[in-house]
Amino acid sequence: MLQFDDVLKYLIGEFGPYQKLLLVLGTLMAVPSAMEAISPLFIIAQTDHWCKVPEVEEISKQVCLSNITDYNCMEAVKNFTIPRETTDEGCGAVSTFSQCYRYNLTTDSIMYMANGDYSHMNRSKIACDYGWEYDTSQYKSSVMQQYDLVCAERDYLNALATTIFMGGYFLGSILFGILMDR
Repeated sequence: MLQFDDVLKYLIGEFGPYQKLLLVLGTLMAVPSAMEAISPLFIIAQTDHWCKVPEVEEISKQVCLSNITDYNCMEAVKNFTIPRETTDEGCGAVSTFSQCYRYNLTTDSIMYMANGDYSHMNRSKIACDYGWEYDTSQYKSSVMQQYDLVCAERDYLNALATTIFMGGYFLGSILFGILMDR
């Protein structure tokens, strides 16, 4: 009985050097397309961010001692300037620094800190009004950081940019597929 594989061998031939060359060239042509398809993951990367506090220099002088490392100093300053929020991550509650709010610090609060009295600090929260600072340990720069696409008023633009990119990819595939068939 005649098998389909036998017909293919008769019509096309074995998997020889020409077929191997076509496979390699076809694979090489797919690499740039794949890189372009995943580029939004890196270009519009979400990074950790928190409110920029204009009084941070004065506070760091009061809070940080000479024997504290830079990372611990930054954490200590964030404890005084950025409120914590508790979120449920599925495996339990996680406490992180707020990404959209900061404490409403006044010059009186800083004066109390200078004297070591932290009980009179103003703990009312306000929205970020001086911009944001970003964690640049993983990504030095991203679209989110350059255009401050964070918090409720601009956060949706990240998803919109990705949607438009993928919509263009979809329409381009259909259009150029039709053009290639002609």
